[in-house]
Amino acid sequence: MRIRKNLLWISLIMLLVLCLFIVDMKTSYSVESPAIMVVPTNTLDETLTTGKNFTISIYTDYNGSDVWSYQFTLSYNASILHIEPLNKTDTWTGDGAQLTYNTTIKPVIEYSEKVYVNDVLKTRGAQYTIAYDEGRIWFFPYAVPPPESEVKAVYQYNIVNGDLITRDKAPSARFEAGTFNNALGTLSLTLAWFFYSEKPVNITSGPGILANITFTVVGYGTSNITLGSETKLVGWTESGYGEDYDIIDAKYDPDHIQHGYFSNKILGDVNGDGAVDTTDLINFKEAYGSESGDPNWTTYAYCDLNGDGKVDALDLFILSKNYGKSVP
Repeated sequence: MRIRKNLLWISLIMLLVLCLFIVDMKTSYSVESPAIMVVPTNTLDETLTTGKNFTISIYTDYNGSDVWSYQFTLSYNASILHIEPLNKTDTWTGDGAQLTYNTTIKPVIEYSEKVYVNDVLKTRGAQYTIAYDEGRIWFFPYAVPPPESEVKAVYQYNIVNGDLITRDKAPSARFEAGTFNNALGTLSLTLAWFFYSEKPVNITSGPGILANITFTVVGYGTSNITLGSETKLVGWTESGYGEDYDIIDAKYDPDHIQHGYFSNKILGDVNGDGAVDTTDLINFKEAYGSESGDPNWTTYAYCDLNGDGKVDALDLFILSKNYGKSVP
């Protein structure tokens, strides 16, 4: 009898919700400017199933003209996301004179490249050399690719420098990708700077992308994508003898840091079993009417499907739209 009453309550609520106008229920996030942020802030896509990739950018909206360097660390849920090497192939046409070829993506993961001329594998150190950070391949003069030859490089990448501090802006620019640990879900310190031996130092203007990171989906669920306390945007002031200073420091300016969030869960799958069904409706009933600040909010927040801080008819509308869906 109790189950029948519960189902009757659910049916009535669903009927009411289905009569509502469809509204835009995007969640908005904002932090104080200037900021360093994960873009997009929310990746909510149930089609990002196991084995698929997606890319985020670490971005700053700072528009000053004194940017000298940046650094950041990152953490993620290793049961849902991994950072994996990705394969890339570039092809060019030799002209009998060109010695240098630039890869599309840089940096190249060290020792991952295979370089071919007319499908003949070439030997690093004997016929060519490569600057991994620049993605630049040099053929030795005696090994120059002949006219009309196909020059091909197959290589791997994962953490890619953005457009804020690059060699295009100043030859002294350096980029150092961190190392990732998919057991712990961490990316170690990743940084870029303008190298200098004598003042004045090179600087550049924001806003811009610090770096791009491609994740591989390895599970079903949710993951925070969290910028670490080591995250900084550093400027250079030419007053006096010149010195660097922290424009943004995540340790002391947490309100200027926007973290990210990933979910490939079907909205409405409140118990996380990969299907939106009667069990989810029953669980949702227990949470209905709760809101942020309530003593039980920690328990029921997972039913706040549109992220507005309360569990109400709009959330039930989302659940009802997806009722019957399940992961492949």
